[in-house]
Amino acid sequence: IRGAAGTGKTVLAMEKARRMALTGKRVLLLCFNKPLAAHLARESGGEFTVETFHDSCRRLAQRAKLPFTPPKGGDKAVQRFWEEDAAILLLEALERLPGDERDVVILLDLPSESKSITPRHRHVAASRAMLLLIVVRLQPAIQPPPSTVASW
Repeated sequence: IRGAAGTGKTVLAMEKARRMALTGKRVLLLCFNKPLAAHLARESGGEFTVETFHDSCRRLAQRAKLPFTPPKGGDKAVQRFWEEDAAILLLEALERLPGDERDVVILLDLPSESKSITPRHRHVAASRAMLLLIVVRLQPAIQPPPSTVASW
């Protein structure tokens, strides 16, 4: 699912999560924003689990006894860890934890330029009969002129 901001991607993902949960599927909805995750968790009514992508990477890596140690500082190594290495640890954790607790993983608002999810992630999901639904946030091709942007 692809769309720009405000096109209903979150609403669609939440509805898909609800419908999958109603069929008995164990659903995990992941997003990249802590306040959004907290809001969606409240909205889910406990029908499915909502976490941030990075919290899920940390939780599953630790459960699989993999080292999850983000580098200190604010340089490119830190950025690379959170944008790429955490997702690799998630993949390794899923490979080590057969029968993890989820049938469906919905990844909400993955930036279109993100390197977090690779074909290898899709392969692991498929090999585990896990539905991986990725909702991509597209960057607008053209920015509207400042005079047309609504403000309060």
